[in-house]
Amino acid sequence: MTRRDSSRKTFVSGRVVVMLLALAYAVIYSSVCFTKYRYYLYRDFDFPIFAQAIERMLHGSFYVSIRGMNWLGDHSSLILFPLAPLYAVFRHPLLLLVVQSVALGLGAVPVFAIARRELGSDRAAVGFALLYLLHPAVGYTNLFEFHPETLATPALLFTFQFLLAHSLLPGLIAAGVALLCREDVALVVLPIALWALWVHRRAGMRWSIALAGMAIASLVLSFVVLKPAFNLGEAGYADMYESWGASLGEVATNILRHPVAAASALFATPGDPAGSMAKQSYYLLMLAPLLFLSIASPLTLVLALPILAEHFLSSRQVQHTIVYQYTALVTPVFVVAAILGARNVASWLALRIAPSSAAQGKRPQPRAARRATNAAHGANTERPASVESASPLRVRMRSTAALMMTGLALIASLVCNWLYGPLTGGGKVAGVVPPQRNVPNSEDRTKKPSRDRMMKSLPPAGGVVAGFEFLSHVARRDNVHSAHHLFRGEFTYSRRPYPTPTEISAFVADPGDAHLRGYVEPRTGERLHALIAANRLVCTDAAGDLVLFRSDARDTLTLIGPERQPAEVPAFVTYDSIVVYRGVDRITETVGPGEFLEIETHWRRVADTDRLYFLILGAYDASGRMVLQQIRHFGYAVDPLAAWPLGADMFERYRLLVPDDVPAETYSLTASLGWARGAETNLSQPDDPAIRAQGMVVLGRFAVNATR
Repeated sequence: MTRRDSSRKTFVSGRVVVMLLALAYAVIYSSVCFTKYRYYLYRDFDFPIFAQAIERMLHGSFYVSIRGMNWLGDHSSLILFPLAPLYAVFRHPLLLLVVQSVALGLGAVPVFAIARRELGSDRAAVGFALLYLLHPAVGYTNLFEFHPETLATPALLFTFQFLLAHSLLPGLIAAGVALLCREDVALVVLPIALWALWVHRRAGMRWSIALAGMAIASLVLSFVVLKPAFNLGEAGYADMYESWGASLGEVATNILRHPVAAASALFATPGDPAGSMAKQSYYLLMLAPLLFLSIASPLTLVLALPILAEHFLSSRQVQHTIVYQYTALVTPVFVVAAILGARNVASWLALRIAPSSAAQGKRPQPRAARRATNAAHGANTERPASVESASPLRVRMRSTAALMMTGLALIASLVCNWLYGPLTGGGKVAGVVPPQRNVPNSEDRTKKPSRDRMMKSLPPAGGVVAGFEFLSHVARRDNVHSAHHLFRGEFTYSRRPYPTPTEISAFVADPGDAHLRGYVEPRTGERLHALIAANRLVCTDAAGDLVLFRSDARDTLTLIGPERQPAEVPAFVTYDSIVVYRGVDRITETVGPGEFLEIETHWRRVADTDRLYFLILGAYDASGRMVLQQIRHFGYAVDPLAAWPLGADMFERYRLLVPDDVPAETYSLTASLGWARGAETNLSQPDDPAIRAQGMVVLGRFAVNATR
């Protein structure tokens, strides 16, 4: 077997290994996504937006009711058009999660090709493919909802591969696919266009002109055509940069006028030490899994500056972390820079360790021959001024050094994944916490039957207003609204008022859910009552704070109303001179794990209030250890305390879910009050000194059975 045949066989073997790694990645992450979907762990509305967008596209409409606008005016995610035929065959939102996992997994293929070309080692190339798949940012991007820009990650990597290999047409196709994913992909493609001139000199002119033209065309299409035509104020993303200007044009002008301030904003937020720490940690968290090799290719690393500026000049701190989708366009640059950085370091080490051609008594190659040799071995963006032909020893040293660095980088990557990886991190690093759970906890498992029941009992026709966790499950309907818009009263990233939805057959949401609770404000109850009245909805089911209202129901459930009879266990405790706790009906003595504890409390509002009140329920064991806590809005956010009749005795019925991991024991059930007014929150003060000292009232005692 010739050396060329052996090299080709090794390449085929390496490519097979990488494809298997990519397949394993796609299977593992798709499985996690399936679990998240099954247990209602998707707690934002991005995934449902695109699921409904592609569903409505198949019906000839571009309007997405979940976002409340034509999706062409939101983000220019034109990649949905080529995805539509595939979705038409596999008609389910889960397809988008699988596509995302497969696409990110395929990013390992161009990483392998680039590393093999630049490092001259198949094993090192396989190692870098694994480094990409293990990078925490890739995993976090994969698991946080579905976003079309994540499909740009592999497309940009293919663009780099074909550019470095002088394959113009495939490279332009890859760049075109990337630009279809979102409008800000142009902020990466434009720098790559300039980088092509540096990499290929005159030969890169065609690359530069073509890439720059495509990027500019994408920006013109997005900001001159689509957004002015289809964004009628529902999305005001310029508000994220209000400290830099009132419009995107003014923001760009001020950045050019104050370049030093803009550059410093990449590393610090004036007057915000925590925000500054988050930005600085970002670079550490992104570079450490790559052994900081990206720094050794600074002219490649700088390609990420425009997209980093887009994120770091924003006031939204979620854009300054690695746990959301905002690394999707940064990761390809950092990974390619790491490969070229490893090549540069390996070449530097080989140059100093291995003897040169001249030292071995060989004549240096003519300049033209050196250029041809260099081109054959790939472009070197940081090539020394004069490069001699590599001796066999130097080639071996370079390959060995590259392999050693890859091994060290893999060790660093495993350590980083143990510390803050999406599947194994476990919150060991402060500030790196997944925004959504990837596996169900006890609460998710015990809530699932209630959620499933309510989904099955939705009317087959009509619109739905739903909480975050339900949106992806009803996204195939044409009239779906996110409950947080009703709670907040405005469109997302906009000051435009959100209208009361009509033709609604069901409202299902959990105002006590941590992801939805923060959207409740003083007028939330008023807007929900308008929704209920306009669509003739009645409450038919409740589980904890999760409530279901339907328009076609015969059996109704009263959760709050005028007191029918005095409390079985009377009390009289006044909080903040505004609300009086008047007692509780006797609670169930025993309950099984994963079951509900029935609670009926009695209250009276004695003064007007501008505060939002919430009830804090807790369960304590005999040693005083709290085993369960539930923070919830009075009246399920539908009937807040401020709307209760003044001086009227009211009752509120609640079913407290006991998670399935609560030990079998007897517990004390307690309650305390808190309030919120704008950004201010505090505990309410009871007039009873004894209760004030204790901090809570005891509602009763209950026992948890050993089995359900």
